This record gives sequence, C-alpha cells and structure tokens, in this order.
Amino acid sequence: MLHTSQGGVMILEGCVCVVAIAVVLAVCIHFASERAGHFGRSEQYLGSQPIVLITHKYGDKLNELWKNLHWSHGRKLVICDCDVDTVKRFDDALVKILVNRRDTQRRLRHSLDQPHLEWMAIDTAFLYMCDQHYDHFWLIENDVAFEPSTLQQLLEKYMGDDCDLIGTGPFDRGEDWPWHTTRCRYACELRSGTLMSFCRISKRLCKRVVELASQNKASYIEKLLPSICVKEGWKMRSFDEDDIDAGYSIWPATEQDCERASKPLHACKNLVL
Repeated sequence: MLHTSQGGVMILEGCVCVVAIAVVLAVCIHFASERAGHFGRSEQYLGSQPIVLITHKYGDKLNELWKNLHWSHGRKLVICDCDVDTVKRFDDALVKILVNRRDTQRRLRHSLDQPHLEWMAIDTAFLYMCDQHYDHFWLIENDVAFEPSTLQQLLEKYMGDDCDLIGTGPFDRGEDWPWHTTRCRYACELRSGTLMSFCRISKRLCKRVVELASQNKASYIEKLLPSICVKEGWKMRSFDEDDIDAGYSIWPATEQDCERASKPLHACKNLVL
C-alpha cells in the first residue's frame, strides 16, 4: 500500500523501495518501527541461521567483507542506526533495516545497551529478530574483521549445535565488573557475562530478552544473555579457542592486524572509515 512518493523513493507499508523509470527494484529498506514493521504481525522466515550486522556507519571495507560472505543457511541483514542514504550503500544481498529510536524506546522500557547507545542498533536488533522466524541468529558488530570463507566455515561448524548462546571468551565476570550493579534489574547476583561483538542467539533467548526489557527487568545485554541461560537452565558455550583470532579483545586492534585477519578479530575500527 503506497503512502507517499518523494524523489524516486516510494514509502510503502513496511519498507522503502527504490524506483527507476517506473520499475520497482528488488531493493527494500525496512523500517524497524511499529508503524512500518508491525512488530509481531509481519513475521518473515529468514532461514535457519540468519546473520545480523550491527552498525551506525557504512564503510567500503565492511561492505566488501559482507558482500563476499556466502551463506546459504539464512539471510544476511544489516541493522543500521543511520539515515536512508547511508544504509542504501550496502550491498543488495543484505536485508537493510533502519533504526527508529523513538519506536524502539516505545516498546522497550529497559535499554539493553550502554547509556550513550540506548535505543539504537542493539535494542532494535533484538526487537526485530524477536518477531522473525528462524532457529538461531548470528550477531556480528561492525568492527569485527574476518576472511569471508573462513567465517563461513566457522559458522557452518556450529550449524548442528543446539546451544541457546554461543559466546566469545569465558562467561565468568569478576566482582568489579560494573554491570553487576549498573542498570541491573535481572540476576544481579550472578557473575556472568559475554562479549556481544560476535555471538549466536536462539529464538527463545531473543524472545526472553525482549520480554524482560519490556517489563523493565533486564540488564546490560552482555550480562543478560548468559544470565538468562543460567536462570533457565539453557545450554550455552564459548567458541573453541582456535576459532577466534588470538588478538580478539575489547581494545582496538592495529590496522595491520585487521588487514591480515582471517579468523574473527575485534576491534577493527578501520572497517568503517
């Protein structure tokens, strides 16, 4: 159903479709908002294990990695806290989803991210994926470098694993980790945590995250994911040590390391320069 038309871009119910010479191209930019997406009322089958890129910027290097990542077990999506012109630059092989902070905040009472990032891509990603059809989804942040064929082999290695959470690194966090007390309304007594930059999440874990956040009973997402699994008795595991680049860290990697990375490596800020 057509709502408006401006400058060659038709705004439809649920997406923005680019038009050229009266031909609607097969490029659709979805709005992750109640008005456009009707959370829960427009469920799509994304394959058994879709892959979600979280970003707020476009980068030629980033786009090239994702363009060359061949994945037959689910769709590739980019969820971007950016404007339409920015998200349109990503390769057409990706489903393009725009963040609508106002609508994200309307549904979630507790942001899953840090204060300066609340209601942005992470919050929107969980809301959007909560209402789609799949078994597990992979979540990868925009500063994770990899060699596409190597990453494909790694993801395929875990295709048959039924864990609700596959995380990076150990799940233990020390007493001094701030998220045990900061913005914590769930399982604050547990000393659990994981890195969000590269992980796999089951559909039921995603739904539980959104349920808790909508009830204002959540915590920071890196604490929340493993804590839910502990509380619910759901299976979780870390990647094998040799799956990930030895330099994987929360600290920025050097540009040289990022350029030659084969296994997943975080944090490569040069991908969106």
